[in-house]
Amino acid sequence: MDKFIDDLKSIQPKWTCGRNYQKSQLKSLSDSRTVIYYANIEELLQYTDIGELSLGELFDGLGNNDVKIAQIICLWDHGIYLDPPSIFFSTTFEKVLFSDGRHRTKAAYLLGQKQLPVSIPEQDIIFIKRLFQISKRPFDTKLTP
Repeated sequence: MDKFIDDLKSIQPKWTCGRNYQKSQLKSLSDSRTVIYYANIEELLQYTDIGELSLGELFDGLGNNDVKIAQIICLWDHGIYLDPPSIFFSTTFEKVLFSDGRHRTKAAYLLGQKQLPVSIPEQDIIFIKRLFQISKRPFDTKLTP
């Protein structure tokens, strides 16, 4: 990447939802049993397991993770829309897990985003709403901490 790390914060994540939903590559996003909600990233990260990913720095030295993060940022920098992360509530583990999108979430978080869209199976919405705030529309960022 040509940009310095501080310059990366000017990159805005682009998501295939709302007016851009037709740009989605995932069939699950057109599935009527999943719904796009917006979540505060910090709350989302508080209640989900992101595995081995580190939120302390953009690149953590784990080759495959670093490659994925670099690809995501490069795609956004070139105006490419990416599918929102997909989360679900695991009744087995009694917590929210990612089925897809951990790296996109990390990249958006470290680029300074306060919220992001997430795809949630309809049957899990009630469980997730008990843990953290989600909304069908983007939050007013002036009101969110």
